[in-house]
Amino acid sequence: MFSPVGYSVVTNGDWAAAYRFANRLLRSGARVLVAVETTSIERGSFIVPLSCAFDPWFDGGITAADVHRAATDAGVNLSPLAETDRVVAAPLAVTRVGLYGGGGAPFNHASILALAGFPVQFLSDADARAGRLGEV
Repeated sequence: MFSPVGYSVVTNGDWAAAYRFANRLLRSGARVLVAVETTSIERGSFIVPLSCAFDPWFDGGITAADVHRAATDAGVNLSPLAETDRVVAAPLAVTRVGLYGGGGAPFNHASILALAGFPVQFLSDADARAGRLGEV
């Protein structure tokens, strides 16, 4: 029986859903990679490893069922990866986003970022002037 060593995300053109999926997993502590060089999947695809054979830094903290549940919630499809798939990938990290209007309303930007699963915090003029970007 085939047991995948990981999954790649099939977006079908819905990049916001792919980011929502990746961000959800990253915030839960899972390891998510992005394909840099590959011949078997689309470059730039998100990858969730499930085996040390595929990713030596995989810690076993996520199961295939967890990945499928997150994919269903985000509205993305998954493609299983085999040990024979050759992929060079880079790890992703949780990203913080702070928005500053500076005289304009950044709400359109905030809604797009939130749709993609990024937590957004607004900064006031006073926050920006006081150098509080590290507190976002």
